[in-house]
Amino acid sequence: MGGYAPFSAVVDYVPGRPLKVSLSRKRNIDEILTDAVEIKPDPIVAHRSNGPQKAKKEDIAPKTLLRVTMPDGTVIENAKAKDTFVEVICRLGIERVRQLGLKFCKVPIISNTRDAKYGKAQVPVDGGWLILTHSSTNDKKKQLDKIAKALKIKMKVEIV
Repeated sequence: MGGYAPFSAVVDYVPGRPLKVSLSRKRNIDEILTDAVEIKPDPIVAHRSNGPQKAKKEDIAPKTLLRVTMPDGTVIENAKAKDTFVEVICRLGIERVRQLGLKFCKVPIISNTRDAKYGKAQVPVDGGWLILTHSSTNDKKKQLDKIAKALKIKMKVEIV
């Protein structure tokens, strides 16, 4: 029997790109980094299928925007409420907000897996995270208010 040397496999994941796998005969990274944390994929959410539904024109609410005033006085207001929502979450810290475990439509607001139903409404951000923007401006405001309260951050969230 031949001698076998242990090896490590490194998988690089970047959304929208093929996986890159590298092999190494060096020591496992978890032996070197004692504070390394494994990030497991979020579970797949089962959604009901009611068939295609289109909102009637009169059922669609008028466009509204979000304006967020941060504790340091910085105002974040983009041309779309979803962009303001994403920018505020990124500024507060993806990992900090993800730890709160908030969900919308059973899907984590910050996820590492694309949802089968709401995947188009998940905005990719640095670090391979996806932020779910499938909600009304009013629901985005509620979510940001909930995040601010949980993180004990005094920020003002307004619908304009």
